[in-house]
Amino acid sequence: MAPLAFWWVQPAVVAVGIFVAGVAIYWNRRVARLKATLDLIEGTESKEYYQKRYRAFRSYRRDPETKATVLNTNLENNTCRDECLDFLNHYELVAISCKKGIIDADFYKMWMGPVFIRDWNEAWQLINSARMPEPLGGKVDHRAAYCEFETLALSWGGKFISNRSVHEHVT
Repeated sequence: MAPLAFWWVQPAVVAVGIFVAGVAIYWNRRVARLKATLDLIEGTESKEYYQKRYRAFRSYRRDPETKATVLNTNLENNTCRDECLDFLNHYELVAISCKKGIIDADFYKMWMGPVFIRDWNEAWQLINSARMPEPLGGKVDHRAAYCEFETLALSWGGKFISNRSVHEHVT
């Protein structure tokens, strides 16, 4: 039987064990977020699927003719528009992942922040056209399209954001 003078040893060992486990969990989650962020960046910079959509969006940014075509919602099979919207879907996924703590927002911002903000500034017209109601009374409500991308760009961009949304978000 242990002497009563050392009654505190067992609870102290348990407390230290709980503390060490908590620290290990914290750092493992942090490393997992950094790995997920690096995997996301590497994947988008190396996969042809993403690169094709990036090239379409870059053409939209740089070429007024392409921009006019992409913004024309009356064209059937507007492949360039679809690819540009797919490209913006990536940014929406990034914004949601940052918000949910799936990827490391600070690291992503250090790496891609200026590009993220530039692309928001260039994409706002396209995003607003994507938010317009469907013709002939369609049943899908698009007003919230890319709202997480917008929220994160506004938060990161501050005075560097040149264009704001013109539609109310559905939350």
